[in-house]
Amino acid sequence: MKKVLFVIRELGIGGTENSLVSLLNLIDYTKYSVDVMVHDDMGYYRQFIPKEVNVIRFRKKDDIMLSTLKELKNEKTINYFFIKKLCISIKYFFIKKINKNYKPMDSILRQISMYEKSYDIAISYDSRYMQYIKEKIKATKYISWYHFSYNFTNKNKLMQDEYLFGLMDYIVLVSHTCKMNMDKIFPKLNSKFVYIPNSLNYEQILKKSNEFIPDEYNTTYTICSVGRLEKQKNFELAIKACKIIKNTNLNFKWFIIGDGNDRGYLQKLIDTYQLNDTIFLLGKKVNPYPYIKNSSLYVQTSIFEGLCIAVAEALSLNVPIVVTNIVGLKEYVNSENGFISEMNEYDVSTKIITALNDLENFNAQRYKPKDDTYKLFINLVEGENNFE
Repeated sequence: MKKVLFVIRELGIGGTENSLVSLLNLIDYTKYSVDVMVHDDMGYYRQFIPKEVNVIRFRKKDDIMLSTLKELKNEKTINYFFIKKLCISIKYFFIKKINKNYKPMDSILRQISMYEKSYDIAISYDSRYMQYIKEKIKATKYISWYHFSYNFTNKNKLMQDEYLFGLMDYIVLVSHTCKMNMDKIFPKLNSKFVYIPNSLNYEQILKKSNEFIPDEYNTTYTICSVGRLEKQKNFELAIKACKIIKNTNLNFKWFIIGDGNDRGYLQKLIDTYQLNDTIFLLGKKVNPYPYIKNSSLYVQTSIFEGLCIAVAEALSLNVPIVVTNIVGLKEYVNSENGFISEMNEYDVSTKIITALNDLENFNAQRYKPKDDTYKLFINLVEGENNFE
């Protein structure tokens, strides 16, 4: 029986967590012994992890050393490892100004001992743990998932990422276009990049979508968006588009499900544009599916994605979509299920208005990857090298 380790930050509400749980529910546990290592072993998706999976927490020292300073603010006690991490971070701040290739993870990992258990396959399902599993987990094979379309900002970041990707035996990309993009940016690493689509539990989504009808849905048209309230999801664009649509006197409401660091800023923008009766930040929802299912339209205005699970969920509930023109979103759209918009509020608002005025002609069918997620996963862990 092969021993497999997945490392992920947490099991809370999120697309990465959702896709991991869906994959775990496909695995044959007569053939594989699986551990999932997390900082926090609670969270919404904990309840959906198969009973055969052993959920373990990072060792206390590792937990602190691998956390960001923002996360360390929640520590109830100041201890040696907290101070050590703080000193490393301060050192990094000053050294980075002199040596742009300096990697703070090197200093952090020197403070962490090897993990006691060994595995056949160690998987960084959250790509931030690539160097950690390579240097601190004993395994025969190292794999990392990369859930985004690669977006580099400068040459130094490109060099650092090339180094990190090079540590892995394989890097899993969740869409064909993401893989093509990585092949072009990192040609020396092409043999490491493989495509495995996200898996979704469609039956579970449909079941949960019928649990209730949202009380807030009391207008002619309803729009729904789901995602963290952070720059990547670009809800500022959604708010600006909402302002334009409101000026057309269309009877609609827009509901955004999710939470994050930008919530205060986005709410202030809503207040400034006087949209408090039109667009609403609902926060996290344990069950977002009734909101999606009962919407007239699902809209995603992200700046970058891998293969956005929320859009696949909307299509699985037969809700038409409007998405921005980026890798990871436009793959979902065809002539029958929605529109692709350019990255500006004018085109987003135009596409939304057009879609809402023509809903009867949409045929939003369930998104289903052409490739078998589990078969490709087994090919990967068994070393069959057949990913096409």
